[in-house]
Amino acid sequence: MAKSEARLAYLRSTLELDPANQAGRILELRRAHRNSRPESGAPRTPDHVHAQRVQRTRESAERLLIAAGRAFWDEDFDADDALSPLGSEDFPDLARLHQRLRRVAGHRDQVLAAGELNGVDPNFFEALCLILVAPEAERVEHRRLTLSAMGARRLRLLGQRSAKALHRHAPEVYALEKPWLDDVRHAKRYLREAGPVGGTLGCFGAYLIFRLARFLYTWLVD
Repeated sequence: MAKSEARLAYLRSTLELDPANQAGRILELRRAHRNSRPESGAPRTPDHVHAQRVQRTRESAERLLIAAGRAFWDEDFDADDALSPLGSEDFPDLARLHQRLRRVAGHRDQVLAAGELNGVDPNFFEALCLILVAPEAERVEHRRLTLSAMGARRLRLLGQRSAKALHRHAPEVYALEKPWLDDVRHAKRYLREAGPVGGTLGCFGAYLIFRLARFLYTWLVD
């Protein structure tokens, strides 16, 4: 199959899949496409070799950052080790995520202590912790997802009470997500102005949506 035909087949296959529910299959297709070699006898130009090396560097840095995000709140998490130079500096989105994780790591103990504050709902706190370490696109989506759930009065009151407690007693933690927590404190106004929630999720987003769905369910049935 010609290179252009193979690429079109790959794009067609991925576009037919649902990112929220078939993230694993999308990753499999992506990995297979990137690992495919030029047809037998085709020359491997220096540009091609360089592009492959850059892509491998990016994928390695991305895997390490996602792993760090998933393990970030584990008791034995070592920020210095997990967030040592990862080769992300040449990729703006990964560099921003790396810098954010390092910033949050500087307040990790304060964030964990904030979860024990009177008035901070445990499930809302779990959402905050997930949002603090999510990649940029997923972070935006899950801020919206959590806010949209506050159309339910009980969830809105729990979220507002939690955000107010953080604002009052843990301002350094509040500052890490100030715009979002400001919206939580004024959720009715946000919902009125924002309208319907939409968007798509990436691979890590699929993991986060599962976790967020779990805590939203817990809110509703407790």
